[in-house]
Amino acid sequence: QADGGVSDADAGGDNGGASRGAHEGSAKPDASSGGKGADDSEYARLLRKMQSDFEAFRRERANVERDLVEAKDSAREEASSIRSQLARVEGELEFLRESHRRLTESTQQQARELDAARQRASDLGARVLEH
Repeated sequence: QADGGVSDADAGGDNGGASRGAHEGSAKPDASSGGKGADDSEYARLLRKMQSDFEAFRRERANVERDLVEAKDSAREEASSIRSQLARVEGELEFLRESHRRLTESTQQQARELDAARQRASDLGARVLEH
């Protein structure tokens, strides 16, 4: 080369454009590929690759979004089911609390009545002994 640099051919790098394939992400086409037509061809290839990659990204994004929506719907249904179970259990708990309260009141009332009956029996026994 006139500027003292080493060309691809001098460095043994003339491999028919294979070095370009190893650097697909490179936006700069190989300058030795034959001018503007080759540049346009390389840019068209890169554009197609980018469009293909973007389409794959969009499909993957749509799949992930669908999975997330399904997971959200599933979680929402599960939460609804759990809320229903909670309401049912809270109702049962309230019923049991009320039953316990009534039984406690009944037991206390019966204990008072039993004490009163014992007191009457004791009083009657004392009267019998007096006579």
